[in-house]
Amino acid sequence: MPRARRPATTSLVLVRAVKGGSPHDSTSPHFHSQIPVVYASNRPRLTLGQKAQIPAHHVAIDNYTFTATCAWVVREFGSLCICQVSRIVRDGRNHDMANIDNAAANIRRNIKAPQQPEIDSQLAAWVVNANDKGASITGQVIKRKGQLLERELNLDGSIRFSNGWLHRFQQHNTFKMYRMHGEAASANSAVVQDGRTAL
Repeated sequence: MPRARRPATTSLVLVRAVKGGSPHDSTSPHFHSQIPVVYASNRPRLTLGQKAQIPAHHVAIDNYTFTATCAWVVREFGSLCICQVSRIVRDGRNHDMANIDNAAANIRRNIKAPQQPEIDSQLAAWVVNANDKGASITGQVIKRKGQLLERELNLDGSIRFSNGWLHRFQQHNTFKMYRMHGEAASANSAVVQDGRTAL
């Protein structure tokens, strides 16, 4: 015979209710006494920018308790596991340490520093400068410039400039590739190559 399914539990709480204080008064120290638990599949995945707000909020207010921080997180971002909030508060890293700018931090959800941060930052600055000058930069050009920077910094062989590396570099710096059409696409390839070499 098939086993009967157990009824789903929907009333779990992370912290027991404390006597005294109004549960609906946000100024009450007991306002955050009950925080709902949700299953992992229903928890929101925070971006690095959102995660950075949590420890900043926690330390910004004197005598602010961890439970109060959890309640604030629930109001701002939805229900999170209390263990996850604890890890975020205690984690001393931030996206700046991993060479991730604010625009990328609002998209990315994990911190993974590039293999060579110096090459990554210089190459990203070069791409931005080239775009500001109106130059179209392809993936091959980015990889070639990365190899030149690697040699200039005496880091030969430290990075394998593969298509996978290029994809991660684009994600890391929120760069997007677009296919050119019309006059730009029909330009003389030799002239274009000379211009890229000049960059």
